[in-house]
Amino acid sequence: MLFARILGMATLSTAFVPPHLPSYLNRREVSINSSDYPAFTIEIPIDHYNGSDTRTFKNRYWVNDQYYTPGGPVFYFDAGEQNARPLVPYFLYDAAGPSSPLTLARRFGGIALIFEHRFYGDVDSGSLPFVTNKDGYAIDGYEAYKYLNTEQSLQDPVYFAHNFEPPGLEPYWSLLNPKYTPWIWLGGSYPGIRGAHMRVRNPETFYAAWASSAPTEAAVDYWQYYAQAERSMTRNCSADYTAITNYVDN
Repeated sequence: MLFARILGMATLSTAFVPPHLPSYLNRREVSINSSDYPAFTIEIPIDHYNGSDTRTFKNRYWVNDQYYTPGGPVFYFDAGEQNARPLVPYFLYDAAGPSSPLTLARRFGGIALIFEHRFYGDVDSGSLPFVTNKDGYAIDGYEAYKYLNTEQSLQDPVYFAHNFEPPGLEPYWSLLNPKYTPWIWLGGSYPGIRGAHMRVRNPETFYAAWASSAPTEAAVDYWQYYAQAERSMTRNCSADYTAITNYVDN
């Protein structure tokens, strides 16, 4: 009987949705199974700065173009130092509530996408320029990882933007080039740093960047970072924190 009552209340709660709610808050449940969202790939040079090296690798990316209208911007979400696949349901399909890439795409008639960083991803299908072992480490060691550096990894999105040809949008391929469409970078922490660098390095490709929590200046022995954490604690806790820090440091 109690179960029947609860079920009835649940039915009523879904039947009488306030009409003023945005449509995306009244949508069907979104799958959080990342394998439900297939990845696309683009062939990218392993070495952007050696014209005689013609080797390429498949870099993964995911696209949501459901709100796209011709001429709308491209909202590029940088996955940073992680496997990008688990991010897809949350940042391209709002599985846990509105996300910045999809909210902006919805508002401005744009495309939302996630681009995976070189050397990251699934062992069998990630954005890996070289053969890896079962743990995901390149078997060539240094000869592989010397291509995992700032300049190579920053050039990947530039190459991608100027060669962006997503399946299903063939009539708009030329229009999606940064020459004709604004590309907006979104990222936080390391991806945010990359976005800030990109605005200085390649402003002709990325029109703007939303760089969240993006420290753009390195500092040696930056003790102020920990002082902020101490100030945020209760006094007893901060005293213990300070004592432990002094013990470890000395």
